[in-house]
Amino acid sequence: IVRLPGLLTAGILHALSDTKHEEIFARPAAQAILQFVWGDLANSPYCALLFYRFVVLAVLLISVINPPVTEAPRKMCWSAVVSIATFQVYCKCWEIYGFVRVLGRPSLILRKTKTWRDIALDMLLLTMCWMKHKTFNISGVPNEFLAFICLHQWWVTLYTLRAFKMFGSRILPIIRSFNSIIPMLVISMFIFMGFYHAYLALNMNPEELDDVLLSVFRTLFAGDGDGINDLIAMKATGEAGNLINWVFLASSVCIFQILTLNLFIAVQTEAYDIAQDHAKAMFDRERMGVCVQVWLRPHWRGWRMPYHKSTALVFQAFACTGWAFICQVPGLHPLFPSFFLLTAMLLADLWWLQRPWHGAHSFREDLEPLVESTSGQSNGEKHILWFCMQDKGDQGSEDEAPESYVQGRLSTLRREGEVRHRKVKVRLRKLQGRVERVKQCVDRGLDRLESTLTEQLEAQEQVAEERITRLGEQVERALDRVARTEHLVMERLDLLAESLGVGNLAGKSQPCPPEAARGAASPSASSLEAQASEVLQVSTESKQ
Repeated sequence: IVRLPGLLTAGILHALSDTKHEEIFARPAAQAILQFVWGDLANSPYCALLFYRFVVLAVLLISVINPPVTEAPRKMCWSAVVSIATFQVYCKCWEIYGFVRVLGRPSLILRKTKTWRDIALDMLLLTMCWMKHKTFNISGVPNEFLAFICLHQWWVTLYTLRAFKMFGSRILPIIRSFNSIIPMLVISMFIFMGFYHAYLALNMNPEELDDVLLSVFRTLFAGDGDGINDLIAMKATGEAGNLINWVFLASSVCIFQILTLNLFIAVQTEAYDIAQDHAKAMFDRERMGVCVQVWLRPHWRGWRMPYHKSTALVFQAFACTGWAFICQVPGLHPLFPSFFLLTAMLLADLWWLQRPWHGAHSFREDLEPLVESTSGQSNGEKHILWFCMQDKGDQGSEDEAPESYVQGRLSTLRREGEVRHRKVKVRLRKLQGRVERVKQCVDRGLDRLESTLTEQLEAQEQVAEERITRLGEQVERALDRVARTEHLVMERLDLLAESLGVGNLAGKSQPCPPEAARGAASPSASSLEAQASEVLQVSTESKQ
């Protein structure tokens, strides 16, 4: 709900149509205002205006291709053009009045060149009809005057199609691109006039200015061989003059036809692509401008009839039938059926432009499903505009393209780049996820390996400590054995020494033969020496 006072007024509509910030039409509120005003008010009268201009085109085509001979068809053609031209002047006059009195900005209407252009065209149509108000033969006007009117009418009719989706997104970028090529057009014209001036200097014949201009134009723009022959065959003074003609011809073709025209086409293409990127915003803004023009016209303020659009269309159809019968009356000037048709067109326009809140509370409340009155007033300044929009959560995925009528080459390339960028981002995210998973797996493996190595090292250290402890115990036991062995050896050596001492004493008391003494003492001494050496060897090994 938009709760702004004076939302549906000419000032708000004109502010939206005259804004330089075209991105505002991407807002739901601006789209709601545009859709409501166009669908409920401006669509039908604007379609009627387009139909009127097609009727004028048909009359002009008939007047040129197969001019009517009898009086009745002439009257009908003349009356139709007068009625439609007068109605169009009426609409433009109300637009000027609206800018001066309703909006209070008369300076803006002076900048509306399209409004003054349309008024001038309609006045030319009325002038053409006035020139033949006796014979009613439109084809009898001067050919140049009729040719200009026909050309301009086709252009104006084409421009009228700008408010429809099918044509507006194509026509408006073309018109905007024309503003960007004006500098390049000036450059091209200077280059063309430079070569034209050079060829005039080579020819030096004031009587052949038109012929030289035609030859230069045919050569540089059309590449016509006859124009090339004319430029080569210009007056020349000897062989040097012919050489100069060839030099100028080659330079003009290379500089203008090859370089300048291709650059002109490139600049035009680039300007159109840039304008095409803003086609939807330009279309919405232009349609809002059409809504302002329609809004400023007078409308029916009384009781609102049911199905007023269909009723106005049926009424106008019956009025056209009555107008055709009136034109058949012999001796009756076509001004009378023109006045009758103009009155029917004005009444139908008043009914089409009736505001939705006018008379709705007195007849049917369901005639205004989008606008609800809060105070019962009929000025539209205290109404609430209801609109529906899609929730952001239901807009779909990011790959879905936003609503757009036509996309230019630059926008297409940009969108393809964005799609590729999104795909690359998705791939990078997937690769990053894989890298993170691999990193986590590697970290877990390293942790497991580290814990395993730590456990193994601890186990090995424990085993080594146990082995060292056992070896220490074994060494201590061995040292104990060695100590005991040494003690035993020492005891035995002491005993041996004692025994040897006792033997010596006994020998002194009882002599015996030396051989027997050596035979008895040798075995015991040798055995004792062997045991002593063995004990010492075991002790040494044990210590080691």
